[in-house]
Amino acid sequence: MLTPTAADDLDEAFAYVAERNRRAAFDSLARIEAAVRMLGEVPDMGAPLSPEEYELLRPGIRFVVVEPYAIFYRVSVEAVTVLRILHLRRDFLGELLG
Repeated sequence: MLTPTAADDLDEAFAYVAERNRRAAFDSLARIEAAVRMLGEVPDMGAPLSPEEYELLRPGIRFVVVEPYAIFYRVSVEAVTVLRILHLRRDFLGELLG
């Protein structure tokens, strides 16, 4: 499940890449969507954000990299919730806190 913010992140990434290379945008979208589906099947496949290193964040956030993006998510009993999909060059800590 994507949060509205994660869906906006995905739309923004697609639009940005599509302006330059439509084919690459569709390829990136497909890879991200495949990773999100895989998270539903194997929710622990991503690495947890270290609570010591990222003490300002709520514990339990994990991430998986789909170059050049990182998918940040949380696992609960009911579902995997994708919180954000951010380019690796962005200040993801600031974005996750914002």
